Amino acid sequence: MCDSSFKPNSTMAMGDRLVVNQGSNDSVSLPTTADEAVNHGWHKGSCFADMGRHYFYDVSLGNGKMSWDANNLFPISVMFDEGLTNPSMKGLINAVFFTSADVQQTVFPPSDHWWDAIPLINYLMCKNLCDSSCGWKHTDAFSTMHVFFRDYKQVTCAGGCSIGCCP
Repeated sequence: MCDSSFKPNSTMAMGDRLVVNQGSNDSVSLPTTADEAVNHGWHKGSCFADMGRHYFYDVSLGNGKMSWDANNLFPISVMFDEGLTNPSMKGLINAVFFTSADVQQTVFPPSDHWWDAIPLINYLMCKNLCDSSCGWKHTDAFSTMHVFFRDYKQVTCAGGCSIGCCP
């Protein structure tokens, strides 16, 4: 991920697993398909063309529901291609984003500290979750950092949707 000379292409295999804290007692396997996300209790959220369908995990519930407590949000969200451009990629992981309920960007001195340019206030973070009951506790804003595994220009949402709470 840190080699700027590496140029990925859409035919490269990613591997067969994503693991957080590999080799520790706290290791967590991330779903690599949308079906796995659903089957393991991840909350289905919005879809953005170029990113894919977002899924979130509440560590206090683990049943596809959200407690809306920022302290219970697993700090990595997964995103899956819905396969319109390339049907062989349907349901496969495209990206993840790291989430922090503590804002990582600073105004003085101005810096994003390698995070996405601006933090998402709670209202905007809720737009990622497509749930009318969204209302975060224990934070006012989230910082996110996206990491893409494939060519984002090839990733699509079902029904031609380009951004938001698509069917």
